[in-house]
Amino acid sequence: MSFAKAARKLPKVRGDKTPAPSTLYRWAKKGRRSESGQIVHLEYLRVGGTNCTSMEALARFFARLRDDDPPARSCTSARPSPMDKTDAAKHNSPQKRANEATEILRRRGIVK
Repeated sequence: MSFAKAARKLPKVRGDKTPAPSTLYRWAKKGRRSESGQIVHLEYLRVGGTNCTSMEALARFFARLRDDDPPARSCTSARPSPMDKTDAAKHNSPQKRANEATEILRRRGIVK
């Protein structure tokens, strides 16, 4: 969904206003500092001339800000050992993390 549509789905935080689409753009480009001090970026995709994201990407972004979700491995990190790959496949699949993040947002009333 577009940043504008995604912003409208977020809860009202300042008075009676939801975050502006430019806020999501800033989160995607510049990132936001997490509780542990890491810079976290909102995942997005450019479709034609529109920046798009998903509720799952927002859920992962908010989870990473709270340090509930480990950051994604960077391309420059050491290659994972076969044991790491097996462990990741069993216990830390992207779908499982997305479901957990969605459940957290559901409990907090952000997602229905």
